[in-house]
Amino acid sequence: MTSLRIQSRLFCIIRRSSCLHSPRLFSSTAPTSARRRTRVAKETEYDVDNLPEFKFDDITTPAHEMMAAQKEVRKYLRKMLFEIPQLTVFSLDNNDTEYATPFVPPQPSQLLCFKSIYYVGEYSPLQEKAVMTVNYRKLARHLNLTDAQLHKLLLLCGPRVNVRTKEIKFSCERFPYLAQNKKYLSDLLNRLIEEAKNPEDTFADIPLDKRHLKPEKRKLKFPTEWLIPEMEEKENQTVVEAVVKATGEADGEATIKATGEAVGEAGGEAGGEAGGEAVVEEREETSEEAKV
Repeated sequence: MTSLRIQSRLFCIIRRSSCLHSPRLFSSTAPTSARRRTRVAKETEYDVDNLPEFKFDDITTPAHEMMAAQKEVRKYLRKMLFEIPQLTVFSLDNNDTEYATPFVPPQPSQLLCFKSIYYVGEYSPLQEKAVMTVNYRKLARHLNLTDAQLHKLLLLCGPRVNVRTKEIKFSCERFPYLAQNKKYLSDLLNRLIEEAKNPEDTFADIPLDKRHLKPEKRKLKFPTEWLIPEMEEKENQTVVEAVVKATGEADGEATIKATGEAVGEAGGEAGGEAGGEAVVEEREETSEEAKV
């Protein structure tokens, strides 16, 4: 029941705010006299067989894209040539602030922060999307909202509330222009504030839902108990060096013994081969003498 109460309130607020910015939602043509739209006409209109014959009186599509890229580059070159010098010539040192003005931080009364995306060199529908954030603590302090009114406002905002950053975040991309989306978000926030100030139902019995917040990742810290003092560290280093040295000497002796054994085995094999060759030669000599 509590969720239905909040949803009914939100439906009235969003419906009223969307009607102010939406185009005409009715038609002057009766549904009986309206003609039925056929898909066949659209499909055959852009069919390959129905395309007009190309008479080589225009450039190709890649050539048009190259020309568009050249126009884009020339536009920024004109800005560099004519507009940037006007910003650099008039500086603050000459007490002339016609073009170059100092940065003025936002006033405390300017609580709404709008963000948008702009793609250089190409158009994207995301450029018309507006994202609005507002700190609800500063908003309540600026509008003198009570704790009950602030609680009702947060309940109406729902999962758009971030308790960690103390911010409310809205986004809109239903309208074709960025200014319309910004205006819709500001009007929507005004409607929510008006509803939060309505004393009919304060929703005091409903707690704030925080299940949409993701749990924070725990940052593991190295325990200080595991840290080794400097003296013990030096002693451990000397012990490690002594062990490495001893193992190195043992490995050296083992390698010397292994090389000696290998040399001995090689010498024995060579001596055996030489003895076998001498026996063969003696047998050959004896056989020749016997023949003679």
